[in-house]
Amino acid sequence: MTTLNDPRIADLYRSANNHNGTQIQVDMAIWQMCYLTKALLKHRQHATQTREHLVIDAIAEVQMIIDQLKIRYCQPGEFAATIKEKQERLAESLGVDLREAQ
Repeated sequence: MTTLNDPRIADLYRSANNHNGTQIQVDMAIWQMCYLTKALLKHRQHATQTREHLVIDAIAEVQMIIDQLKIRYCQPGEFAATIKEKQERLAESLGVDLREAQ
């Protein structure tokens, strides 16, 4: 799920990009993805509701930074086309038909 369809959120993320600059945004993305990895490893080791909450929190943080990176690096429509291509490749590898029913 993305929140970029909400212009207020897109503006917020543009502000974060402008305020932080590219290098800090990239560093934050790396840090957030590491935090998610650590939360997943801890949850895999000992699954608890608290650890599951940490995973959910980390996913939210990563999603936010990913959305900020999309604004910084992607042209309008470019990311959607790339995602669609990758989803189709995944569906093909799993034998799933993504075409809409007639």
